Amino acid sequence: MHVNVTATTLERVAGHRIRFDARFEQYFDSLGGRFDVPVPSRYVPRCLELLREFSMRGGKRLRVVLLYEAARLVTTDEIPGLAEAALSIELLQTHGLVHDDIIDDAPLRRGGPSTYYAYRREFPGQDATALGLAMLAGDLAAFLSTQVLLEAEVPAELRQALLGVHTRTAAETVAGQIADLERDSHTLPDEEFLHTVTDFKSARYSILAPLTMGLLAAGGDPAPHRAR
Repeated sequence: MHVNVTATTLERVAGHRIRFDARFEQYFDSLGGRFDVPVPSRYVPRCLELLREFSMRGGKRLRVVLLYEAARLVTTDEIPGLAEAALSIELLQTHGLVHDDIIDDAPLRRGGPSTYYAYRREFPGQDATALGLAMLAGDLAAFLSTQVLLEAEVPAELRQALLGVHTRTAAETVAGQIADLERDSHTLPDEEFLHTVTDFKSARYSILAPLTMGLLAAGGDPAPHRAR
């Protein structure tokens, strides 16, 4: 299938990324004032700093683009809750990558140190501390991804629907990661198993969730499109 991507489309997609990155930075700026930090903890602010640096470092923002483009199928008006949906899906992405780098023992991500290796550098010879802090950083990103939806100023029914998609997708993604580790134990996993791992570990939170949440936020009904 040939897809004609026009200059106008590319410009609109770039606009989604630019606006979201500004909103993401604003979110982290405000987080310190809304997040109760145990005083006089130094580790909690450092964890938030690492999550911010990692989250803002880049990525293609594919999920953000899909979410905004799905909403645009319904309306081009400003949509309450859409920014929070985008924040939630990218924070979930941060969570997944932080944990993925622990599992893979990956030193680099997005052109810089993984969160796990950043902690290993800060705590040389204290592998258990570095591992624990990296795991908790990923956990914190996951819980923040839910909190941002809870705080969205939208009708309760929509908030519940968005949270339902988000939490179900998060659980499915973790299940996919578990299955991915199971894949590694197979001498030669069959094609169906590989497709299932890709579906759960990546496609559901990278493609299906953003499309579904974008439609929901814009007042559309995802049900007729779910099978496709």
